[in-house]
Amino acid sequence: MNNSFVQREAGPGFDAVVLFRSGIRQIYLSAVQGSRDSFSTLVVKAGIFLKQQNATVVMCTVFAPRALWAEAQAAIEAEEGGSSWPRAIMDGGACGPEAVAGFQIHAVCDVPVQDLRLDGACVGRSYEAPFATHCFVAGVAPEQAADGATQTAQVLGKLEKTLAMAGLGMTNLVRTWFFNDRICHWYGDFNRVRTDAYQGVGILGSGFVPASTGIGAANSHQTALVGGATAVKGKGALRVQMIDSPLQKPASDYGSTFSRAVEICAPDYRQIMISGTASISAFGQTLYKDDAASQVSLTMEIVKAILHSRSMTFNDASRAIVYFKDASIFPIYQDYCDRAGLPNFPAVYTVNDICREDLLFEIELDAIQKYGCL
Repeated sequence: MNNSFVQREAGPGFDAVVLFRSGIRQIYLSAVQGSRDSFSTLVVKAGIFLKQQNATVVMCTVFAPRALWAEAQAAIEAEEGGSSWPRAIMDGGACGPEAVAGFQIHAVCDVPVQDLRLDGACVGRSYEAPFATHCFVAGVAPEQAADGATQTAQVLGKLEKTLAMAGLGMTNLVRTWFFNDRICHWYGDFNRVRTDAYQGVGILGSGFVPASTGIGAANSHQTALVGGATAVKGKGALRVQMIDSPLQKPASDYGSTFSRAVEICAPDYRQIMISGTASISAFGQTLYKDDAASQVSLTMEIVKAILHSRSMTFNDASRAIVYFKDASIFPIYQDYCDRAGLPNFPAVYTVNDICREDLLFEIELDAIQKYGCL
């Protein structure tokens, strides 16, 4: 990122990318892998940086072992305004000696922010920008006394209610996250309910399906899943479009209702949001079973091809979450990045189940460029 419009900042315990656009600053902050600080200390350090920027957190995603969930909650609550951070706290293993896998924060500066509350909790925030209304939602949880399929419907219903508070609808979704406990046991049911819900609210008939990540992770609500999302409602000079994966076919071809990637095009910037991507063939089959190195290599080549299709590279990455079936795969990923000459882009690394038992690796990634595409 070699321009003043997108600025990267490294602080003690975190890595941040700041996007300056149309009088508004957006901050993408990732806890730095390798820090041995406690979770509380990491949050304090991030909080100091955010206060210096006069930033408001609109989304916080945490990966930590269950034993640290209470500490994570307390650390966030202790921050100024932390009680209103829309957040999701999930089970996630560290890839090294660190106690915490990591966390990511998305924040904005220089703009009023509206809280979106459900059941007394702030689960989302929205703000008005020159070219769009932006909405962020995190940690939407269902009622507990139901099976996974029913809880999925409840999460989607609550997501719709949250978006409505900001004047947006489900057809304004550009990206979603679903963290499903024991995901491989009921991913088929989840996909069926999501597809039916998208049909009911008009997403499938709109010609646009949001990008998404679906990962196996228990959550601090102790429910079958929690959901989160980013939504955008354009004001004329902005468009959102699905991006194909040059090395894959649409995920809908094998029953998963999400797009491979989404691009937000504004007069002053372009942003790519790449869905959770794994070693899956053009026909929906897992490739290189039991071969972590080949799965990592293919997955990263798929992501690279998507970026290149939009004239971007890994140098444009603003954030990523990298998921490993087992911590032993992390050095394999590091070796790939070294051999491929990839930059050290901001990322969180966490050990979680992927949506198939034979998948060992997955990555989601966003990228930003200064120049718009209108």
